Amino acid sequence: MRRLTVEQTCQQNFTGNHTMQLLQEDAVNHYTSVFPPTDEILHVKAFLICFGKIAKLCLPRTLTHDEIAEMDTLLDVMLHHLKQFQSQENMTPKLHLLLEHVLPFMRRHKTWAKTSEQGLEALHEIGKRLLNKYRCTRNKEEQMSQVFCSLLHLGYINSNF
Repeated sequence: MRRLTVEQTCQQNFTGNHTMQLLQEDAVNHYTSVFPPTDEILHVKAFLICFGKIAKLCLPRTLTHDEIAEMDTLLDVMLHHLKQFQSQENMTPKLHLLLEHVLPFMRRHKTWAKTSEQGLEALHEIGKRLLNKYRCTRNKEEQMSQVFCSLLHLGYINSNF
């Protein structure tokens, strides 16, 4: 655990997979064991464990009714524990989306991850790679035109006007 968090953080290559490892129940129990077992810490632990279980339901496939029901229960439990240790704080927009809009979306479309931000992140990575490819082009407008044309030729942009 220590090696995972220290090395990956220092190297600045900490990924979602590392985060998922940190949200596993054993890992949460391990790194929160350094704190005295107060009510607040118990709620933080329960929140993190619940959050990890929610993240595991972010699967790029059609979910079953049982998985959607599990998500409903997990969101309720997570909110309960969050209120116990952060009742005075404002809710962030992402937390609001998770608590209020993800479940109705999942019930309607039977999925959550098919529409996550991963596709946008993948496109961003391709854009960065193309910017690096055309870095010798000094004129920014020409450079962006080359990147756009490459994205168009690669099939990432289409023109259905």
